[in-house]
Amino acid sequence: MRREVKCLGVLLICIAASAWIIGKLSWDLEFEYGALYTFEINHKVEPLADAAATSTIHLFLVIPDFKTLEKTETMLKSLLFYQGRLDETFVECTPTLNKPESIKCSDLDLLATASSLTLHVAASDSLGDQTAELFGDFHVEDLTVQLYSLESCLDLISVERNGKASDTVELLKLFAPKILNDEVEKVIILDANVLIVANIGELWDHFDQFNSEQAIGAVCEQGQDCSRSCSTGDGEFPTHGINTGLLLLNLNELRRLEWWNMTGADGQTEESRLTDRGLINRILERNENLYYKLPCQWNVQIIADSGLDCCPFYWIERRPEEDDCVNTEDDDQNYIPMARAIQFNIDRRTELNFFINGYSADEVTLVLSAAQQLQVRYENTYRKFQQLSPGCFG
Repeated sequence: MRREVKCLGVLLICIAASAWIIGKLSWDLEFEYGALYTFEINHKVEPLADAAATSTIHLFLVIPDFKTLEKTETMLKSLLFYQGRLDETFVECTPTLNKPESIKCSDLDLLATASSLTLHVAASDSLGDQTAELFGDFHVEDLTVQLYSLESCLDLISVERNGKASDTVELLKLFAPKILNDEVEKVIILDANVLIVANIGELWDHFDQFNSEQAIGAVCEQGQDCSRSCSTGDGEFPTHGINTGLLLLNLNELRRLEWWNMTGADGQTEESRLTDRGLINRILERNENLYYKLPCQWNVQIIADSGLDCCPFYWIERRPEEDDCVNTEDDDQNYIPMARAIQFNIDRRTELNFFINGYSADEVTLVLSAAQQLQVRYENTYRKFQQLSPGCFG
């Protein structure tokens, strides 16, 4: 019998008419090891069970510090926007999209892809009130948030590793199948540096493409040698491994395999030096049958020019109901897939901002590399979502 997880916490947030009633969370008292309680943002949301477990999209987020909390808020806004959840009744809730008239897109039926969301958030105890307040500001009817004490989750990992101390959040992805309740059968793990620029329901649907052995969906690490970084074979594991900023986990299969113990005996001494990416790649290299190759457009990494050739993509600011956009003025009408998720650490933009200061918009395209231009676009898109009030979403 699997050991009961002891790091889940619950805060109840209800809606009464148009007013929000937010119960005060005594974080220091309630978030003790072994505490169990629920955080729901709508009283109509049914408890997680049976049909709800299969019709709800589950996300696992880790928030160790305040900067990550801020990024998570922006990431969530991008996700909700492309689910069609933005209420544009007020001008301040209408973002400006820079889409040239030559760009034509096909229509997307958002109703067919609508899904409720459950966020599993492992947050530092020191951020308890701030985390609860942040998610409570989102007026989304079918959004449920379950808060977990990050420190208690790390204690759980320490116990599972025979008392070996765990002071890094890197291992939380590896232990997600143990941290989350058994009723959660599948989950998407997202880093805060990822902007979602498509409907998250499309990503969730990839679980239906897993065969009976596949348990981990991911995108290749996009590096210099694309033929080795991002192999073309469907079942071929990338030579340079996967990027763990976005993962699809079949939790039932991973629990059955107890995959947190699959690093191998020779990996125990190195384990403390490996990141989550290193540990997960170690497992997949030895168990390629677990790997499901996600289309690279679901995790485009815009770090350097050398990696851009690994994943052809087309990124245009578009409405949630628009998809498969093309430039009618482009002579080359070969189909290029749309970007679905973009990953970049916006903190790295400080040096680039200093470099481009004083250049006009036209001049910037002349002095910046392709990756740097994409980084500028990422920041512009990031700021647009950042400026939207959580109350704009419903």
